[in-house]
Amino acid sequence: MTDTATDKNSSAADDETSEMRFGAGETAWLAVVTVLALLGVALGVIALVTSGGDNGDGGGAAPAAGGGDSATIAASEFAFDPADVNLTAGAEVTVELDNTGSVEHNWTVLSEEITAESDFSEDLVLAAVDNTAAGESNSASFTLEPGAYQVICTIPGHFDAGMVGTVTAG
Repeated sequence: MTDTATDKNSSAADDETSEMRFGAGETAWLAVVTVLALLGVALGVIALVTSGGDNGDGGGAAPAAGGGDSATIAASEFAFDPADVNLTAGAEVTVELDNTGSVEHNWTVLSEEITAESDFSEDLVLAAVDNTAAGESNSASFTLEPGAYQVICTIPGHFDAGMVGTVTAG
């Protein structure tokens, strides 16, 4: 009988010790603090990623590879990478479109923003890199006035599937 009594006493002592380390209220606060800390870290990472390393010049779009006089854009199903680019306004710039997708794509700069593919008209085209076959590259040179312009792929169905971006000429 003494063994059973000893087992009961050591079990009760273990329960008391664990309760002394983290009481019910302390465990809840520890969980809340941990969640808030993780949320803070996640928000910090999101802010860093979405800022794109903004240097404070007011431009939120990251420059494409090659700087302000040229850009290289990858086209796939159904996105541009990068979607947003900065180019030099008032100077001839060259854009190269690398089609990394499995279907034809183009990169077309519009004079005004559209919200649906049915709003597209050839009259809106300011500049374009023509249709480019899958696995191929194509380029075009053009000059843009200062401003932000919508860029789309005009292949039927591609804009509606989300193939859109912005070019900022500044």
